[in-house]
Amino acid sequence: MGTLVTRSVLRLLDSPAVIGLLAFGSFFGLMVPVEIGETAELKVLSDPGPGHPERLCPQEPLTDLERRLQRELQLR
Repeated sequence: MGTLVTRSVLRLLDSPAVIGLLAFGSFFGLMVPVEIGETAELKVLSDPGPGHPERLCPQEPLTDLERRLQRELQLR
């Protein structure tokens, strides 16, 4: 009985319809929708989100390295 079920499952997975659906899903399932023209939104990152480690201690001054990195990022 177990071999009959195994053969049925293997036969189903080997069918052209399933192979086609797998190929279709792997090709079109990984695509990111692209917005072009005026419908495209420019997403600007401002501050870290709530709960981010940088937000937990806003009263702490930035270190020299952090200030240098902040200046480099703001130039871009």
